[in-house]
Amino acid sequence: MAIVRGQFDKLLRPGARKVFIDDYNELPSSYNQILNVETSGKAFEDDLVATGLPMAVGKSEGEPISFDRAIFRGRVRYIHAGYGLGYEITREAVEDDQYSVLNSQGASNLARSMRAAEEVTAANVFNNSFTTVQAYDGVALCTTAHTSPHTGVTFTNRPASDADVSVATLKASTERYMNLKTDRALRIDMMPSVVLTGNASHWTVQEILGTKVVTGAASGGEIDTIVSAEAVNVVTQMGLTPIRWSYITDDDAWWTLAPKGVHRLNFFWRTTPTTVSGTDERAGVAWFGIHGRWVAGATDWRGIDGSSG
Repeated sequence: MAIVRGQFDKLLRPGARKVFIDDYNELPSSYNQILNVETSGKAFEDDLVATGLPMAVGKSEGEPISFDRAIFRGRVRYIHAGYGLGYEITREAVEDDQYSVLNSQGASNLARSMRAAEEVTAANVFNNSFTTVQAYDGVALCTTAHTSPHTGVTFTNRPASDADVSVATLKASTERYMNLKTDRALRIDMMPSVVLTGNASHWTVQEILGTKVVTGAASGGEIDTIVSAEAVNVVTQMGLTPIRWSYITDDDAWWTLAPKGVHRLNFFWRTTPTTVSGTDERAGVAWFGIHGRWVAGATDWRGIDGSSG
């Protein structure tokens, strides 16, 4: 439905000091600090994952060496989705608007709406990381049951019992990075550089990373008492950077992430936001819109470790 004069009759009369239309500071973009941002020239992008070889095995004198082969593990397909928004406004509403606001802020409002959609799409990689977002092995991105070609071998990037972020749980998360292996059980070198939370848990992370002595309950509870004034809080020496993302929906959830380019959490642009417009001269209605296409997801579970709290 087009914007008509009757919906904004007070804008047709002079006398108001100022007109406010979403006159608030906008959140800065965060997803491009967290995800690998790429461009795409196709309807979808496929990431194919295969293993390398296992550890070499012993060979007896005079016996032939053992042979093995790479194993195809899976495909992750990134399918672009379209996003858009628009509005219509009558010629009369534009002409009679005494404050020139009904259409003057349309382009900036459309762009702001698209930026919010980008952030939500990217944040849902994390919001759904314990349920529907999957990497190449076909299970939840953060789980205790990542599969392996070796019978009976599983990997984990989530605690066996979910817990809030604390000194103890950050240590445990870092240890899981220390124990990371390939699908053929070769150890790898990958460590976290970021602690990602929503708004509520951000304070706890700031206190943990900013306190030089060990604080909180002995088991790693809330940061309200000094457990030891002599013991050094080694978590502060791990080089972790806290990032607060307002689009994280679970107050208790948190993740540690390897650096960008090391982890394989991706955001693909198919079409960056583009404005469109047109008019219906017979009705005296102009329309303005914006559209774009993108997708976010995960190829590999290594490089992210998380807990729902």
